Amino acid sequence: MFEASRIEHVIFDVDGTLYDKSIEYKPGRGSIQTAHDFFRFLAWQHLKESGSADEVALALVKEYKERAAVAGALSQRVAKIPEDLKSEFLQKVEQHGSNGKVFVNEFRLDSGYLNGELLQHIEFGSILPRDPKLRDLFLTLKERGYGLGILTTEAYQTVVAVANALGFDLGMFSMPTGDHFPILCSENVKNKKPSPDGFLRLIDIYKTRDPKAIVYVGDHFGKDVEAALKVGLQAVHVTTGVKDIEYVSVMVDGTTREYAKIRNICVLEQILRRSSKSLSLP
Repeated sequence: MFEASRIEHVIFDVDGTLYDKSIEYKPGRGSIQTAHDFFRFLAWQHLKESGSADEVALALVKEYKERAAVAGALSQRVAKIPEDLKSEFLQKVEQHGSNGKVFVNEFRLDSGYLNGELLQHIEFGSILPRDPKLRDLFLTLKERGYGLGILTTEAYQTVVAVANALGFDLGMFSMPTGDHFPILCSENVKNKKPSPDGFLRLIDIYKTRDPKAIVYVGDHFGKDVEAALKVGLQAVHVTTGVKDIEYVSVMVDGTTREYAKIRNICVLEQILRRSSKSLSLP
């Protein structure tokens, strides 16, 4: 059972959770997914051809900035990438488990190559609009006494850029991580989701004997929801395909667990407002 009354800390994923990465919010600027596709597909293509990771990164960042400055140019470039090349890369993602691991395993690059050298250059401010509803959600949760935090595979500066673009104070999510970064990000979590490492860090950070006091909110079932449930946390899945709020039972390591599914992160407060006694499966 999803037990809202036990929750004390609400931890968020970033990419695809705080915003819909498939939406072109500003005409001609493309979506976050457009920018992701530009970097991951073209990096794959050029690394296979030249093998020089530094040169590829420099060239792609330069091209990205030039195209991002012209309405529609980035989307047009991504549309011209051959479909067989996209399919080849996506097969590698399925094989290795993530976009980042493709570059680690296929080219022996550092685990931070994709995020640190490429994706952190995405101009979030030109793609994402300010989101007052999201800011108000965070303020409401803080006022109600919840501890807020972030666990993401993104680089810290990427999260800073996202917060600035969406218009919320990243300081609300400060966590006692014990290092230079106030959130859990690519710089201080070596093994990325769905590895349990980041989720176990959350239990340690909050010194809780009850993992169900922590709920993780993410957009990917395997990397976010299932991974959180496996270490005993609760989970909320932000996903299309649900009308409002649903509660779903799933077997995790031989135990039946329940998690919540929501279409939009801004209805999260409705879930947390409910007591565990009021919940029922649809």
